[in-house]
Amino acid sequence: MKTHQTTFSLTHKGITITASIDYDKGTASLVNPRDYFKPMKWLYANREATYMQGWIDVMEAQIVMVKECERLLKEDSEVKSRMIAELIVASTV
Repeated sequence: MKTHQTTFSLTHKGITITASIDYDKGTASLVNPRDYFKPMKWLYANREATYMQGWIDVMEAQIVMVKECERLLKEDSEVKSRMIAELIVASTV
């Protein structure tokens, strides 16, 4: 079981995405790498066709990060559930 908050980055196709996970609340956010307390604001507007693949690469990187956050939160939740079950069993013995 993890406690508190952790911030980490992943790179996919040269795009680095930073996320912050709050294990106490069970939440995750994609955050600004310069200020972990601010959510990242992505702007997909007013670009020419040559930029479209770049947007796709950023979105793919976001998907990779979201899946990793989901995996870590589920893993932590499973550990918490096992600990609670063990405490219940221990208290009834």
